[in-house]
Amino acid sequence: MLLGGFGLVLPDWWGWLVGGTSIGSFKGITFYPAPWVAGTRVVAYFGGVSHEVRFEVAKDVGVAIEVALNEIGDKTCLIGGNAVVSTELNIEILEGGGFRLLSLGTAAKLERL
Repeated sequence: MLLGGFGLVLPDWWGWLVGGTSIGSFKGITFYPAPWVAGTRVVAYFGGVSHEVRFEVAKDVGVAIEVALNEIGDKTCLIGGNAVVSTELNIEILEGGGFRLLSLGTAAKLERL
C-alpha cells in the first residue's frame, strides 16, 4: 500500500487500521483506531500512552510503525491493559531530512461480552 504521494510502502495490516477494525495483536495487546470496540465492555482506562520514533529513510516507515506500536503495547501491558483504543499514527517530515512517527492511544482493559 502506498502512502499519499510519498511513495512509502506500508505493511498489509495498515489497511486494517484505515478500515476501522483492529490492526491486530502484538504481545497480547490489541490495537483499535476507534475509542470503543463492539462486543466488549471497558473494565478500566489507564490513560494515554505514546512513543516517538525518528528515522531517516522513507522505506523504513514499516519498521518504525512496528517499533512504535510495540512500545505503546509494552507500556499498556505494564500498567495492566490488554488493548490500546483510539490508536493514532502521525508521520511528520522533519526539516533537514528524516521523519518522525508518533504513535499514541489510550491504554485500556477490555472484556468480551
